[in-house]
Amino acid sequence: MKKLIILIGIILFSITSYSQKVDSVICIPVNVAKQIAVDLTTGDMTADLLYIADKKIESLEAQVKSQDVVIKDGIKIETSLVWQLNNQKEISKEYSDLYNREHAANKSLYKKYKWTKFKSKLKSAIGIPVVLGLTALYILK
Repeated sequence: MKKLIILIGIILFSITSYSQKVDSVICIPVNVAKQIAVDLTTGDMTADLLYIADKKIESLEAQVKSQDVVIKDGIKIETSLVWQLNNQKEISKEYSDLYNREHAANKSLYKKYKWTKFKSKLKSAIGIPVVLGLTALYILK
């Protein structure tokens, strides 16, 4: 059986095969040739457009990265400003509370001042006639 397989293999390799000759001229219909030319041109233009689009995408990605840096810096600045604003509000509230306490204390002191002034005037008003009266009585005696 092995000998038969070897014999068939030798016969198959030794037989010359006939194939179609390749000429420099290929015959295809005109409309097919036009379509092939259009497809090749379109393919070349598409490849060029794809290259341009890739470059544009790379440029846009670079712009996005630079804008991301700006946005991140903006977020940091905003956070700082919010902190400063909250701190300023706390300080303002503390000063407002202090002002209200000082205002209340000043009102109380002003009332005491007016009462003391009134007492002083009253003493002066009463004291002068009493002194004059006593002086007059002393002199007349």
